[in-house]
Formats: sequence, structure tokens, C-alpha cells
Amino acid sequence: MTVVGRDDPVKDGKLTKYAEKLCNKSYNPRLAMGVAEDGHYIVIMCEGRVKRSKGTQMAYLAQLLLDRGCTVGVNLDG
Repeated sequence: MTVVGRDDPVKDGKLTKYAEKLCNKSYNPRLAMGVAEDGHYIVIMCEGRVKRSKGTQMAYLAQLLLDRGCTVGVNLDG
């Protein structure tokens, strides 16, 4: 399966330059999908702009994907 997105936060099992330096640093709701291995996908949704959650930064979302074994991660929202 091919996963393609604009400004991917994770590529080749590493944080991209986009996730580390170029992306918006604000806390927002976020949605991302990663590929841990063929046939195994991780979807992470972070709430935000509600009383109980301010959201997360893109670099942290990318790190969550890496921590779960993703080699590729795509930002689906934001």
C-alpha cells in the first residue's frame, strides 16, 4: 500500500524536517495515520479546542506514531 500526503511528519522511520521545524507549533486537534508494517496501520486522533483538551503539536503527534513503530506517517488534518 502506498501512503502519500503533503508535509508528512514521519518518513523512513524518522521525524521529517517538516515535523521538527517547519510545521505550525500551535496546539490543535490532530488526526494522523501511520504504517507500522505491511497490513498494520495506526490511526491517532487528538482532541482539541475543548475544555478537557487543548490538542497537541505536530511534532508530538509524529513522535506518537514513531513510538508505535510507524515508518511512515501522514497528517490527515490541519
